Amino acid sequence: MKGSTLIFGGAIIGLSLTAFSFIKWNNSSVYAEVDTVEELGKPEIDPKVINDDELKPTDFDFKVLYDNEVKPNFYYAVASRFNATITKEDLQNAKSLQDIVPKGATEGVKSFKDVIISILPEDKATKIKGKNEMLTPAQLELLQSVDYSTQFFIRGNFYQNKYGLSELEEDYLIYYMTVVPEKQASFKKGRTALMNYLRLKSAKEVAGTDVDDLKSGKIQFMITTDGTVSDVILESTSGYDSIDDKMIKLIKSMPGKWNAATDSKGEKVEQELVYSYGLIGC
Repeated sequence: MKGSTLIFGGAIIGLSLTAFSFIKWNNSSVYAEVDTVEELGKPEIDPKVINDDELKPTDFDFKVLYDNEVKPNFYYAVASRFNATITKEDLQNAKSLQDIVPKGATEGVKSFKDVIISILPEDKATKIKGKNEMLTPAQLELLQSVDYSTQFFIRGNFYQNKYGLSELEEDYLIYYMTVVPEKQASFKKGRTALMNYLRLKSAKEVAGTDVDDLKSGKIQFMITTDGTVSDVILESTSGYDSIDDKMIKLIKSMPGKWNAATDSKGEKVEQELVYSYGLIGC
């Protein structure tokens, strides 16, 4: 089991691709031209702020996509940078590794050799090592100092019984995580409408892509406290300049506002989101 690194997200992504295999495969020159999110599907009734356990990488109206014959196997997602998340309040109250990683992640662990925490991008000044699963005063101080949208990783080296026998084997787990608001930002017209908008409006540019030339495109943007989009930055290219330019334009000209994220006191806060598209990747 050496090297069985645990990083969340693959299962959800796999399900998304499986679902898309049922969409029409023939290339079509006819693509929907829509100007408003309202044309993409019925908005959610009483739209609510998306909580951590409700945040999905993708959420499409498959009938809309099927009717317009959009290209399958081109990945789209709008979410926090990492699928594994923790609220700022929970992080500040954490006392051990088990308080940070998802439930069940440490099942079968006999004891921890050490735990390493580092703020990303990785820097020696912020990388702190403890002797066991209990967080040290230095680790607690570091975690309690971070703000929303901070990225960090936590690694635990541990011992467990090998194949259920008495012999102990050394192994490890790693989680790359994002600190998110207690209530995350949500698109007012609904997540499905947002994803349909991005997919349909980019259909022409995506139509001629070759999977061998695709890369993992990523665009970082901020949802402000007044529900608008700001600070749109291309982090990595999809391998196609025309697609990158189109995606940036779609994010900047997104029709409709967002429900701003809020903290534990209900006060509005900014939240960074990442739009991933093209080839699935980190």
